[in-house]
Amino acid sequence: GRYSEWARLCLAQALMAQGRDVMARRELKELRQSGDAELARRARLMFNESELQLGRQKVVGERLSREADQSNPEVVYLSARAAFQAGRLEEAAAKIQELLKGSAGGARLHHAAALLEAEILLAMNRPAAAQTALLRFIDKTLNGEFQHEAFNLLRRAREAFAPEEDNPLPPEVPGWIASENKPGRQADALFLAALWLAEKNRKVEALGLLESLLAVHAGHRLES
Repeated sequence: GRYSEWARLCLAQALMAQGRDVMARRELKELRQSGDAELARRARLMFNESELQLGRQKVVGERLSREADQSNPEVVYLSARAAFQAGRLEEAAAKIQELLKGSAGGARLHHAAALLEAEILLAMNRPAAAQTALLRFIDKTLNGEFQHEAFNLLRRAREAFAPEEDNPLPPEVPGWIASENKPGRQADALFLAALWLAEKNRKVEALGLLESLLAVHAGHRLES
């Protein structure tokens, strides 16, 4: 009936969330030509998002440039990611900063944009700026959907510091460890602090934190 195309769009979204992008694109390819303009737009953007995973940033960038509403937050975000993957870092940074200035697009898109900004800063060899942005994001973000990815980026940022640079453990990290109301963040913070202690050859203290992580957060993705 009249909801069949929207059901297929939802199916494609579920398939993408499972990492089954090939099957998702089969649903989306036809939906891009739907007579429902809003549904067709969403299908186009989802199809482009999926193709960015395949490294097709050039063709995706060309398609996005033909979208009628260039100020649409989703178009801006995907254009920024396409530019980033193509190595056009200044262009990508400008698009993301413009997106982050406003509130349009919703919290989830802004969280994804904040992490893309950190990726861009890392690619620009600005690990200190990336670390500052990620600390702010982790500290203030209530939604934990992107939390683990943010911590992965934070570890990458810290690893990118030059060996001679002083890079102490950020004061936010002990605060996250002490806070029990966000257990996922606490676990990632314990791991980050343990890595830092191990690098400082303070292995007994590092082991203590890792034992705490294993005891309190059994089944966490960092358990292994």
